[in-house]
Amino acid sequence: MMKYFFPLFFFLILSTLDAETAKRATSQTDVYMWGSIFLALSLGSLLLIVNLFPKGEAYKAYEIRMQNMRKNPQVAKSPEKENVLQSNTEASSNLQTEVEKTGIHTKPVTVPATAPVLQSTHTSVKVPETKPSIPAINPVPQQECVVINYNNVFDPTATSGETSCKDFINKLSNLIKCKSISIYFVHNQNFSCFIEKKGEIFTKLEAGKKIDLSDEILKFLKNKLGAFSSNHADAVLPLVNNNQLFGAVKLEFADPLANLDINPIWSEVKAFAKYFDQTIHYNLSVQDSETSLFTLEHFNNILNYRVSLDIPQNLSLLKILNSTDKVKTFKDISGCIKEVIGKKPEIYKLSEDMLGMFLTLEDRDKISKSMGILINLLKKNIVNIEIAIGSSDYNANIKFANKWHERATSALNASIQAGKNNFKLFVEPPKS
Repeated sequence: MMKYFFPLFFFLILSTLDAETAKRATSQTDVYMWGSIFLALSLGSLLLIVNLFPKGEAYKAYEIRMQNMRKNPQVAKSPEKENVLQSNTEASSNLQTEVEKTGIHTKPVTVPATAPVLQSTHTSVKVPETKPSIPAINPVPQQECVVINYNNVFDPTATSGETSCKDFINKLSNLIKCKSISIYFVHNQNFSCFIEKKGEIFTKLEAGKKIDLSDEILKFLKNKLGAFSSNHADAVLPLVNNNQLFGAVKLEFADPLANLDINPIWSEVKAFAKYFDQTIHYNLSVQDSETSLFTLEHFNNILNYRVSLDIPQNLSLLKILNSTDKVKTFKDISGCIKEVIGKKPEIYKLSEDMLGMFLTLEDRDKISKSMGILINLLKKNIVNIEIAIGSSDYNANIKFANKWHERATSALNASIQAGKNNFKLFVEPPKS
């Protein structure tokens, strides 16, 4: 660098000498002459600097680095740029963390693309949190369910399951027009059709008589996914509760719709799966340890579900007014009622002296007309037994479970006031 300072130093000395000489000049001609000399010296010094500076080592190194960066942008990043990049990355990471903490999620943008032609006959439908897009071409993989056998459902004496399935199918029929609706249960690891409705006719099938769900559909069901046929003519939805797959619902639509809103149907299927699993495949958590009857907690869950069914049904409350052995009465009451109506109803222990039952309107009529028979059956093992039954039918005006229960309780109080071994049905008071 010292060789560049010498010409500059020489230029400054010359400028000083010229300035002194200019001061001693007195004529106008000398002033012009020395001004021209100063201008020439200034231009010459500027050209000297411009020509000498590019030959410096620092400038050459800078040029080489810039050429390398143009050829390969990843090479030779400056520390300043690296620091800026790192700080931007950290800021982006911190921003993402803050978004996650506050629960804000950006909505993904879907870029339309031409979908490839699928070879499979069914496409999956994920259980929607919002209104789904049908069909879902590429479902998100999920943990497979455990397949549970429901062999006891196909027992010829298991009539309560048949009633629940019919009620559920009738409700689905009100949601969408179908040629047929079928319910399948797992029997010996196979999905066997249990009951089928075509038009207004129900057909109960034997285990193994109809097994027509393909392996492709079963893959969807095991991942808690439903499956639509390629032309949307039918759909198969899983019956799952607590990650246990025990059945499926198959719907054959009367009018296939590409934009079918599956949300209401999914909601009903999920509710039915939970209800049916608790009722049929019950365990000690929903049974009273002393009497093996269903508990009050389970009664409340089922009561809330049955209000949502909006079907003809009845809630009856039975109170033990007098008994020498209430525990034995609780144990015997189920068998006695079964003899009266021909099937075993759902019976719940609500307190130390009260039972609850969900009945069809036909079963309610059988009990109301056969109170004498019921008492005689109970007296075979318990001599001194007195009961009272209050009953309330469900109707469209009942929107809340507690209102339905209050009506049954009101009928029970009227039955108690009327005397022992009475049956009273709640009657809506006339509007004034």
